[in-house]
Amino acid sequence: MLVIGEAAADTLCDAMRRGCRGGSAFRAAPAHPDPVEVVVAPTIRTEEAGQAVADCARRALPAGGRLVLRAVGQGAAELARGIAGRLRDYGFERVLLRGEAEGALIVCRLSGGGKLGKLR
Repeated sequence: MLVIGEAAADTLCDAMRRGCRGGSAFRAAPAHPDPVEVVVAPTIRTEEAGQAVADCARRALPAGGRLVLRAVGQGAAELARGIAGRLRDYGFERVLLRGEAEGALIVCRLSGGGKLGKLR
């Protein structure tokens, strides 16, 4: 598991207490991440942060790997919709959005094939 952003260490510790066998936590998306099955970003506040996480996830995930982002703050639902649209363009599929009291959750997986473009 790779956890990126604010509260990354706390999120990783919680996951390990619940059975996750290993992972890494970074405040900013690493340029050269190790391969993982799941990328989690518990606190996304801007489209730029969402783009950085998506770029990192594309490098870290195998086909079918999961990406989970949580948009928070003012306008979280609109932010999540914008990020979700870009994720689809970038090769992620099964993009699901769910509103929450404290923001919006985006869950998706990396597509298994086809030509993928660069996130705009």
